[in-house]
Amino acid sequence: MFHFGAGLLLRALEGDFPMFERLRWGAICGLALLIGAPAGAVDLGEKISIHGYGGWAAGSSNSYTYLQGDERSDPETHNAVAALHFDFTPTDKIRFTVVPVWDVSDAEESVDLDVAAVTWDVADRTKLHFGRSRLPFGIYTDIFDIGTLRPLFNLAQSVYGPTGLITEFYDGIGSSGTLFSAGGWEGSYDVYGGGASFTVEVPFEQAQEALPEETEADQVDRLLGGRLVFQTPVDGLAVGLSSYAGKLEDADPRRDDWGDFASYDAHVEFDRTPWLVRAEIARHREDLFDTDAGYVEVSRRFGPHWQGALRTDRVRAKFVDPLPDSFDSLQRHDELSLGVSYWYNENLVLRGSYHRVDGNLFAHPNAEALAEAVASEQLDERTDLLLFGVQFSF
Repeated sequence: MFHFGAGLLLRALEGDFPMFERLRWGAICGLALLIGAPAGAVDLGEKISIHGYGGWAAGSSNSYTYLQGDERSDPETHNAVAALHFDFTPTDKIRFTVVPVWDVSDAEESVDLDVAAVTWDVADRTKLHFGRSRLPFGIYTDIFDIGTLRPLFNLAQSVYGPTGLITEFYDGIGSSGTLFSAGGWEGSYDVYGGGASFTVEVPFEQAQEALPEETEADQVDRLLGGRLVFQTPVDGLAVGLSSYAGKLEDADPRRDDWGDFASYDAHVEFDRTPWLVRAEIARHREDLFDTDAGYVEVSRRFGPHWQGALRTDRVRAKFVDPLPDSFDSLQRHDELSLGVSYWYNENLVLRGSYHRVDGNLFAHPNAEALAEAVASEQLDERTDLLLFGVQFSF
């Protein structure tokens, strides 16, 4: 195993792969090399930690499919996600992290690699990251799939949905650490560069061009970004700013359009038991459309087991070309979410929620019916979702 891992590591770092692919596979193979080392080299009992998280949901929605809800009369139950988080620390300064994720839905089953990175503590307040790492943007990208760290089953779709505004990870190099700590204030930073894949779903473009309905992935190169977070003297109150800019992989090579794909975000968080308040406003722009988004999320714990949550969520997309008036609802999303959670303990929660959606940016007919519904002006702009689920972590 040791020789196998060493061979893979050399091939990943020296082979005919793009630079960021070499970094990612180098991290994976480096972990294989270290785990496969002779037994006397490391104490595996102290050097390896394993965590996990995931969830399952059942939902029913009308008029259209939305999140885990299905417009059919029967509740959709084929919704499950689970992840394992492996950390290996051969030294006090270096950590290898690998996070595979299993996702099962009614449409497909997939296994993805969310993280495959090396973290090096180069100083007391500075860390370097190499490989595939979580994108530091806003509040939730660091804990995207960990449902026990939020008050509702799903994240706000305005910022964390398929608008191209964010992605879960990037392939490249980054640094994070503490800027200062004084007078009750503390500032932390993240900076990074590399490439990433952003999920984008634009029904107004599909209806206009009669494209097949599918979620596309925009490949972005020369990505540069950062985040600043400030803990304030007010107990539990933090504010932050995030941004990135890059270039679409298939952009016109005859012109330098770096920065045409970019997002900006400001967030505030107040976490003081029993209250939790989170809010973000964000803007995304690219060559075809711009998006303005934001949400406010308020929750309160009632004793050790119960929690109530309320969230209002809003998105406005603007296509660069003029669109017919009948396309207006395809460019907006307004959602009101009400949720109740029962916490068995801090690692297991049962959830129920109701979601009222106005607009068709995320809730709309399938590809075959979309263009016809828009043309006949029979598009139902309201969708209701009932959702039940369970989420866990360890």
